[in-house]
Amino acid sequence: YSLEATPVVNFNITPVATSIPVGSNLAFNFNGTPNAGWELYASLDGGPSALEGYGVIGAGTGTIAYFTGGDLDPAGQGSFVFGIPNDAQLVGLKIWWVGGAVAGASLPQISNTVVTEFTP
Repeated sequence: YSLEATPVVNFNITPVATSIPVGSNLAFNFNGTPNAGWELYASLDGGPSALEGYGVIGAGTGTIAYFTGGDLDPAGQGSFVFGIPNDAQLVGLKIWWVGGAVAGASLPQISNTVVTEFTP
């Protein structure tokens, strides 16, 4: 067995915007290894945080939770959109987003970390 022979998955998260008005939609575009399965996690605090066996992420692990998941298409693209309630109490809330992906016998890969903030 050699780590040099083990394939690695690529997975990147790009929010359409980082400042999101309440009452609108938050949209993400994803790209990476074709057909890779992905998961998206949300955290209310920033990192860095160490994940044993994976490395360091830019989100805090104290509040991190699974949000959603899916598969990239055969071109390695994907997206996810969800509505943000029109609630003034959400204004100023920052969320740190980080993902992970795996395909076949490859090693899991942690994505970049992005931060979004809800605005009036």
